[in-house]
Amino acid sequence: MDERGESFGYLAASAHRMMTGKQSSLPRRATVGILEKRLIGSIKTIIYQLFLMRYLVSIILLSLFVAPAAMAGPSETIIGRNALFCDEQDRACLRGTLTYYANPRLLELRSRVQRAVGPGLLRIRLLGENADGHTRRTTIEVRIRGNYSEIVNTRLITDHPDVYSWKLDSIGFDPG
Repeated sequence: MDERGESFGYLAASAHRMMTGKQSSLPRRATVGILEKRLIGSIKTIIYQLFLMRYLVSIILLSLFVAPAAMAGPSETIIGRNALFCDEQDRACLRGTLTYYANPRLLELRSRVQRAVGPGLLRIRLLGENADGHTRRTTIEVRIRGNYSEIVNTRLITDHPDVYSWKLDSIGFDPG
C-alpha cells in the first residue's frame, strides 16, 4: 500500500473512532472505501443542489425582468404603415409610416413628400386615451420644402406618459 492510502486509511479510522466513540471492526482499507463512497455521495449531492439552486435563481431573475415588460402593454403601435397622410384640402401629402413607441413615449414619422403646393408647415394632430378614459392630444409639426420625394423624418416625445396608443385625428397644412 502506498503512503497516501495508508495515511488516508489511518485518518478514516480515526474519524470513525471520533464519530462513533469505538474502534472500527473493519480493516483500514474497507473503512477507507466506505468513507470514500460516502464522501463521493455527499459531493454529488452538494453539486446537484448547487446546480438546482442556480437553475431556480436564474428562473426567478428572468421572471423579475420579463414580467414587467410583458405587462406594460404594447411597446410599439403603428398608426399608419406606408400610408398616405394628406391634409383636408389635399394641398400636401406624405407617404410613410407613423409609429408610437410607448416606453420612451416617442412618436416617429418616417416619410416622403408625395405632393405639395409648395413649402409650408404640416401639422399632424393625434388623439390618445389613458386608462382612466381621459382624452389627450398632441401635434407633430413638420416644415417641408414641398419637393417631390423630399425625406420627412421627425420624432416627438409626447407629454403624456399615461397614453399607450395614439390615433390620427387630423392633418393640416399652412403654405408659406
